[in-house]
Amino acid sequence: MLWFASLALAVALSIGLLLSSWRTRSALAGERDALQRVDELVRERQSMRLEADILRVLIADDAAGRIDRLLGLLLPHPSDGYLLVRDETQTTLASRGHVPPSLPPELPFVIAFSGGELLGTACLGSRRLTEEARSYVSDVLSSAYAAIRAEAAPQLIETKLALQSEVAEGDAIAQSLPRYLDRIGESIGADRVAVHLVQPDGTFRVVAFGGSDAEALSSLADSVAAGETTSSRAVAVEIVVGDRPMARLVATAERSFRLSHDDRRLIDWAASHLSVVLRQTAGRLALQRDARLDRLTGLSNRATFDAELAGAATKCERESISLALILVDVDHFKQVNDTHGHLAGDAALRAVAGTIGEAARSIRAADLVTTARYGGEELALLLQGIPPEVVARVAEDVRRRIERLQVRYRDVVVPLTASAGWAVAQPPVEGDELIDAADAALYAAKQAGRNCTRRGTLPKRAAAENTFAPR
Repeated sequence: MLWFASLALAVALSIGLLLSSWRTRSALAGERDALQRVDELVRERQSMRLEADILRVLIADDAAGRIDRLLGLLLPHPSDGYLLVRDETQTTLASRGHVPPSLPPELPFVIAFSGGELLGTACLGSRRLTEEARSYVSDVLSSAYAAIRAEAAPQLIETKLALQSEVAEGDAIAQSLPRYLDRIGESIGADRVAVHLVQPDGTFRVVAFGGSDAEALSSLADSVAAGETTSSRAVAVEIVVGDRPMARLVATAERSFRLSHDDRRLIDWAASHLSVVLRQTAGRLALQRDARLDRLTGLSNRATFDAELAGAATKCERESISLALILVDVDHFKQVNDTHGHLAGDAALRAVAGTIGEAARSIRAADLVTTARYGGEELALLLQGIPPEVVARVAEDVRRRIERLQVRYRDVVVPLTASAGWAVAQPPVEGDELIDAADAALYAAKQAGRNCTRRGTLPKRAAAENTFAPR
C-alpha cells in the first residue's frame, strides 16, 4: 500500500507541476500579449508626438531652415550616417552627415514626398520609424517644400499642428479643422474650403468648412462635390484613405480663379494630410454616423431628423427661403407583416427607403436637407428653397417609384403602395407647424383611398403660396 500511495503522490505532484507550468506559460503569454498591446499604443502615441515635435521645430524657421531642423531631429548624431533631401530634379535642398559624392543604387532609408524625396542610411539612431511616422515626415517635407515654392503662410502649419494635436489626444476636431481649412483658402486665394464626406448612400455631406458661409458658395461646393457641375470658381480634390475615396476637399471663390502649380501642390498636400486625419478619426466618425442613422433603413433616425429640422428652420429664416416636408407612409403595412412576416416587412421598408434615396439623388444636393425614418413605416424628405409645384412633383415621383417596386421575399413578391402628405412653409418657420400640416395631408391621402399624395396647409403667416423666395 505504501508504494501505491507514493505512486499516487508522484502522479499528483507531476500533474500539479504540469498545470503550474501551463498556467505559468498562459500567464506569460497573456502578459506578452498585454505588453505587446501596450507597446503598440506607445508606438502609436510616439508616432503622433513625432509629427507634433517636428512641426514645432518647423514653425520657428523659414522654409529652408525647417528642413535643416527636420534633419537634425531625425539624425541627432551626424556620425551615425547621413540624410539628404532632394527635389524631383535631383537637386539637393539640404543634407546632414557625411554624404558621399556618389550615392549607392539602394539606400535603407527613403521617404518620398510631394516634390522630392528624403533618403539616407540612418534615422533616429537605431530606432525604426513606423509607417504612420513615415507618413507624418512625408507630410511635413511636402509642407516645407510647398512653403519654399509657394511661400505658404506659417499660420497654415501652426493650424495643422493644432489639428494633429487634437487628433493625437483623441479630442474633437470640430474647432481646429475649420481654422485649418480657412488657412488653406487664404493660401490659395479661395473664399471657402470645405470637406465633403462620402455617405453610405453615395451622397456627400459637409463635415467642416472654413471661410465664407455664403449660400451661393455653399450650393456651388455641394454641386461640385456631388459631381453635378464644374465651375471656374471651384476646385475639388479627392481625399483617399487606403484605396477608397472617403471625402472631397472643395475650394470655391466669388470670382473665377486658377491654381498655380505651387497652389496645386499645396492643396494636394492638404488633401494628403486630411486623409491621415480622417483615417485616424474614421472610427469616431463611423460611431457618430451610426448614431445618426436608423439601422434598418440606413436613413437618418428621428433624433437626427429633429435636429436637421431645427437647423433648417433657422437657416431658411436667415436666408429667406422656403422649407418643405414630405411624409411617406407605406399603405397597409400591418397587413404585409401579418401576411408575410415581420422579416418581409423589414425587407419592404428597406426597399422603400432605397427608393426614397434614389429619388433624393435626383434632387440638387443644395436643396435636400435630409431623408429620414420618421417613425414605424413613415419616412420623410426635408427640402429647402424649392417652390411648391416642385415639391408636389417630388412627392408624386416617390409615390410612383414605390408603386413600381418589386419586393421579393422568399420567392414571394410583396406588392407595395404608399401615401404621401406634404407642406411648404415660408419663414418664419415653426417646425411643429410644418410637421402637423404634412401629417394632416398624409391623413387626407389615406382617407382618399391611399396610393396618392395630398398637400397640407399651414397657418397663413407661414404659408408659401405667394411669398415664395426662389434661390
